[in-house]
Amino acid sequence: MKKLICISFILCILIGSLVGCSSSEGEPYTGPFVPVMRFAVCSDTHIATDDDLTATRTQNMIEQINQYAQSGADGYSKLDAFIFDGDITNNGTEEEMRRAHEIITGALMEDTKLVITSGNHEWQTLEQNSKKTFENIFGENCTMQDTVIGGYHFITLRLGLGWDYTSKYSKSVEKLIEAAIADTGKTKPIFIVQHIGNEKTVIGTSMAADEAGLAGMITASKKLSELYTKYENLVVFSGHTHFPVNDECSVWQGDYTAINTGTLYHCMRSIAGNVWIEMDGRLSHAQAHIVEMDAHGRMRLMTWDILQGKIVGDEKLIPSFKKENFVYTTDRFTGNELFFAENAAITITEQTANSVTFSYPVVPKASISGRAYEIQLLDASGNVVSTKYQSFDYFNEDFDKILSNAFDNLQPDTDYKISIRALNSLYSEDVLSEGTLSSNAITVEFKTGKAE
Repeated sequence: MKKLICISFILCILIGSLVGCSSSEGEPYTGPFVPVMRFAVCSDTHIATDDDLTATRTQNMIEQINQYAQSGADGYSKLDAFIFDGDITNNGTEEEMRRAHEIITGALMEDTKLVITSGNHEWQTLEQNSKKTFENIFGENCTMQDTVIGGYHFITLRLGLGWDYTSKYSKSVEKLIEAAIADTGKTKPIFIVQHIGNEKTVIGTSMAADEAGLAGMITASKKLSELYTKYENLVVFSGHTHFPVNDECSVWQGDYTAINTGTLYHCMRSIAGNVWIEMDGRLSHAQAHIVEMDAHGRMRLMTWDILQGKIVGDEKLIPSFKKENFVYTTDRFTGNELFFAENAAITITEQTANSVTFSYPVVPKASISGRAYEIQLLDASGNVVSTKYQSFDYFNEDFDKILSNAFDNLQPDTDYKISIRALNSLYSEDVLSEGTLSSNAITVEFKTGKAE
């Protein structure tokens, strides 16, 4: 009996690798996920010569993921590739590039292939010579080439500074994509590795689209996005925005699939009214993706937290690369999925005639992330007296965390009300923009003391 089960399982894998082994015609397979390929993806390591923080994190990351792969998780004990998605160095000097190369290649396992491209920070010091220097160190044409690993195509692109995006470049990218599709078909994913993401795809790409000084890269990403809409089986990896990998919006599916590759440096803050919202613990951020493929063409993404040395958050499963089966679409969230716990309450911790200090809980694990909290002070008639925003290091998943804040310059002997809503902006634009999800408010009423 055991032999029959084993033979059936092997046949399913073999057949699935050839024909997709879906549960029924046109539907993705829904059985157990058994990896047949595994790779890691990271971005924005920002390795410098005068700071060991990111260098240590990079080496730790590779060694940790090596160990995870060698443990034989889910029956597969290889790490087929390690993808580095730009901003490998902090200042783009040749010394930093050589140091990064030494750290990365020294830690990689012998049978793990390196796929790497450059970002805007590689341009900072060497400018026009950055591409030549980077490729002399990491490999000729590594910033624009097609590498086949485990039967999958990985196309690296350099969206460089200091040059104008041209139709010739677009045609070169299209040629690489067309050749890859001719080889593996229209339903098997083609992986694109580029530093800056396409506008309004994964978390942070709305902000990145308006960055000053990156005109060449932004133009390239916009033009490439127009090209990508022709190919539903593209998977575009991008970094640059420094948003957490375990964010719900790290995966986007529209005409194709886009995936945020995070950072090992510092987490990006939320923004409101064109002002950054300060966030405690934003330096305690270092994450990467572990990506696995199974014999049925499904992709599983897991967040590896370098500082904790383990997988965190929920895994993400992409069942198919046919647009009709996309699940990570922009309309997948509703306001009902962002909420405070039923017993959540605002606690007044101190009050005087002219001020109030208070605390409140963050949204629970069952909710989607509250990236920012809108805090309003209202008068007895319900008019808004003051509004402020507060953020926290939600990527650390500290759901027991209590946040504190205060209002000053209040009138003595006066009735007020505090109202707090959790906000989650899908593209991390200004939290007041279209697409913002907000929770129901928690409130508390209080009265200031009498004037002395």
